[in-house]
Amino acid sequence: MSIRTILLFLFFFLLSGLAMSAIACPPPPCGDCQTWNPETEACDSDCSSGQCCNDDVCVDDCDDCYTCESGSCDWDCSPLQECCNGTCCDYCCDGVCCSSGQSCCDNECCDNPCCGTECCGANQYCCGGETCCNSDEVCCWYFDGGFTYYCNPPCTDEVTDTTSCSEDNEDAFKCKGCQQITSPSNCGTYQDYTGLVIETCHDGCPQFDWNNSEEICYEVKECFPMFHSNSLCLECEGEMLCLRLEFGEPPECQTIGECIVTIVCDVTENCYQCESGGGDTVYTHKEETCSCK
Repeated sequence: MSIRTILLFLFFFLLSGLAMSAIACPPPPCGDCQTWNPETEACDSDCSSGQCCNDDVCVDDCDDCYTCESGSCDWDCSPLQECCNGTCCDYCCDGVCCSSGQSCCDNECCDNPCCGTECCGANQYCCGGETCCNSDEVCCWYFDGGFTYYCNPPCTDEVTDTTSCSEDNEDAFKCKGCQQITSPSNCGTYQDYTGLVIETCHDGCPQFDWNNSEEICYEVKECFPMFHSNSLCLECEGEMLCLRLEFGEPPECQTIGECIVTIVCDVTENCYQCESGGGDTVYTHKEETCSCK
């Protein structure tokens, strides 16, 4: 065999060896290729002595919070913990390991609830994620293009008006007038008051803690003519009233108040008095009142 043939043979042998090496040993993750399994595309279980399989790569040292067990890097912390600068930690706060029950507030561990960047104090709670409220306060908000949260004392309500809807007002709006023998065509109206006591709410959250409502203060109703027998339509104390005739001796009739009449007592008349009660409602007036929920 000639020298040229031998050289060509060695050249092709070296090329084929390099090709097989490239097929058997692909690029990282396994840098030195001795543990790469091209069929499973993962590390074999037989990494070299002292090495461990981590994310399909044979490594000399496992990452922090991992230990090399049975040929692989296993999590060394409890299932609910996280790795914080190489330390198993209940809660990692910007590289600082917080204890169980603490929260991370402005890159510091906080014993109480964290509200935005503020660590709330004892007996406080977080309102809307931005404001700490005392435990005896309520969390409120309003919308001004965005939600703004604030703390307020609890709701209280107080009586602020007992006169506007009082039934004492009815005397100024009662039915007046009478007519002899024939019924009047229009008796007018009167105002029927409910006696509503008006209350006002303070503090609390108007959206949640106030029970605002419109309640009836008074109703304007129609008067109606009531028939009275044996009566006269007379003016008494400035008002036109039907006064009932009383018969007896002596032959004169006296009425109460400033109204004294002397009549022939065998004359009987009929009278129609404008009165309230049961008439149709013309208008209903309401007032706003409030009570805490």
